[in-house]
Amino acid sequence: MSWALALLLAATAAPDPRIELVELQLQGRDAQALAATEALLAADPNNARALGLDYLHGHLLERLDRPREAMESFASSLSTVPLLRPYSRLRLAQEQEVEHPEVAAGLVATLLAEQPPKPVQEVAAELLRRTLRRGGDCRLLGGLDVNRLPKAERRDLTLAQAGCALRFGETDDASRTMLGLLREKTTDEPAREAVEWLAAMRPADSGDEVSLLLGLAFHQHREFDRAISYLQAGLGQSHEEVVPHTRLEMDARYALVRSHYWQNDFSTSAQGFGDLARVSRMPRDRARALFQEGRSRELLGQWQKASDSYRQAHNAEPRGGWAAAALLAALRVEWRTGNEGAALELYSILASRLPWRNYATRAALFLAASDLAQGRADRADPWLDLVDGYTKSDRIEAAYWRGRLLELRGDVAGALDRYLVAVRRSPFHPVSALALERLRRGPLVEQAEPVGRRRARSQETEDLHDAWLILGDDDPDGRRARRALESRLSTDAQAAPYLRMAPVPVADWPLWRASHRHPEDLLLALGAWRDAAPAVRRHFPLSSPDLAITGSRLLAHGGEHRASLLAVETLSQRVPSRIPARLLPRAYRELLYPKAYQELVVEQARHYGVDPALLSAIIREESRFDPEAFSAAAARGLTQFVIATARRLARQENLGRVFATDLYKPEISITVGAADLAELVQAMGGSEPMMVASYNAGEPQARLWRSYCFTDDPAEYLSKVGFQETRNYLRKVFTSRGQYRDLYGPILAAGSPEPRPAAESQPISLPSDLDGR
Repeated sequence: MSWALALLLAATAAPDPRIELVELQLQGRDAQALAATEALLAADPNNARALGLDYLHGHLLERLDRPREAMESFASSLSTVPLLRPYSRLRLAQEQEVEHPEVAAGLVATLLAEQPPKPVQEVAAELLRRTLRRGGDCRLLGGLDVNRLPKAERRDLTLAQAGCALRFGETDDASRTMLGLLREKTTDEPAREAVEWLAAMRPADSGDEVSLLLGLAFHQHREFDRAISYLQAGLGQSHEEVVPHTRLEMDARYALVRSHYWQNDFSTSAQGFGDLARVSRMPRDRARALFQEGRSRELLGQWQKASDSYRQAHNAEPRGGWAAAALLAALRVEWRTGNEGAALELYSILASRLPWRNYATRAALFLAASDLAQGRADRADPWLDLVDGYTKSDRIEAAYWRGRLLELRGDVAGALDRYLVAVRRSPFHPVSALALERLRRGPLVEQAEPVGRRRARSQETEDLHDAWLILGDDDPDGRRARRALESRLSTDAQAAPYLRMAPVPVADWPLWRASHRHPEDLLLALGAWRDAAPAVRRHFPLSSPDLAITGSRLLAHGGEHRASLLAVETLSQRVPSRIPARLLPRAYRELLYPKAYQELVVEQARHYGVDPALLSAIIREESRFDPEAFSAAAARGLTQFVIATARRLARQENLGRVFATDLYKPEISITVGAADLAELVQAMGGSEPMMVASYNAGEPQARLWRSYCFTDDPAEYLSKVGFQETRNYLRKVFTSRGQYRDLYGPILAAGSPEPRPAAESQPISLPSDLDGR
């Protein structure tokens, strides 16, 4: 205890005794922080309590799994730390939830009646709903004005009111309340619980407007079998011939056919979308139905019918939101089936309208990739000219394919420069990785190496960067180029602050000199970083890179990885683009690519034979490491699964019955994610681009994009993925995977399994000094 006594003796001279307590927590020394807190409370209880140490005492006891003692401290802090009273009451309620839900319900109802800060409201409303279900007193709801709460919390408690009505046999009231919830919104968790309750009380063959509402809710939550049953009953058996008279009927018809589509019943969905197009009154509805018919027919291999549907979708509303997408889809089908003349006519139409520039860009890359992957170099120039200067990712693809074009024409120097343009812009981008592969181990290696050595002797920043990229860290000239590049950038007034970014020592935080007017300010000073998240931006602003990464680090330490990532990614927008990503400080890069849940990730990756770096990258892009993530498509948890897919995988892996809320448990979500990746590895023959595309868009769609390709070249596949969302997803996942390998290669490799046998493929890989191998 000598260090605690020293802290105690120095307390009167130190500006704030909490500084040492925060440092201990950041070091993971919670037991020592607890002992020091107790020493301060014993020596000078009044001042210690004024600083919030009663609350900190409970917080540390809770972290050390001593809940009963923690409750005593939180109870004490109700009177000794008035600013934190809402948080103290919430923590008391959370500690009582399992053993005494009736007590927890009373505490949290009192808390909500006092209108606590919004972060407390969010947690408290959900907690009250849970504790009422476990036996809390429903009369507590009578003392709350639910309508004064924000929408999400109001919906939680409205659902609780419905549950109480059911408990007392008031089924009609409960039904009306839950139907009201569904009419307001069908996409959130209260809607899911409401539809489950209503479905248990109503058979699927009721055949009325309520059936349509339930069917739409089941469709939204990806329970397609149940959606079909209710939607068919609500629409009637002859719905194919009936013109929808209301928006609800139109939405129900569309959801019914989409449910068949998502079950991979493309014959039924093609027929259904065609029927829907014939009875749709609005041009936009007709165009949408025809476009989806085209997609269904493509997936059936009915190429001409697919092209006809896409053209009709364009004609239904030539200036509408589906028109350009339909023309691009028709172009792909025509080109795939050898009708190049028809495809080029469609390209001319797309390129003629400035608002369709993004669709014309994708068409140009599709056409260029087709020719260049097959070795044809006579007509790609104008296509690539159209792409230059558009989005960053499109420019990288254009630079890569321009390099391939120059290679075919024998212009080695020009090809080398174009590949370097791609790699400089984003070295971990999947297409940049393929460009670097051609320079280091591919057809240009003999020509690239002397260029790298020559540029390593230059004094120009770009030349030094190129030399390092070409030669890598394993080459002496490559290492010298890197050091020279770092030296030059360190004298750049704009770049230097970002190259030197480092967490600010605790004692130097401006927080200690600021007034703590908000409860979150005080929580921040105590080390309760999860609850203090709203105060981080105030005290650790982006205007100071060092303070910004310090704040991001605190959020990550508190388990708020989504907020931590948001903070550091916002900071990254200020980093000068001329600084190579790999030269930025490791502390900053580790915040951008955190090791959250690493033990679970490595364990499950090893068990299922998948790449742990890829699993980490998918979690990062799917949920930002937020275990409670919930998407508009009803995907849940770290790996973002819908319940139907999770249940199928759970049955295969003998995980037992999985409920929707189980997907918020990291151990379940990561296990299901690893199992799915293992399944996709086998299904896609080991092709990494197809595997990741399948994770995002489904296996049938990933296979369809493969059918557009004339070669096994992964670059051709990447340029032919049809959905912008999936292209962005592939870019983000492979970029993150590259960063994870570069940062944590030895750690992740320790958990990597022996590769499973797979069909011959060309996975995307990075040179050794970029992928950590």
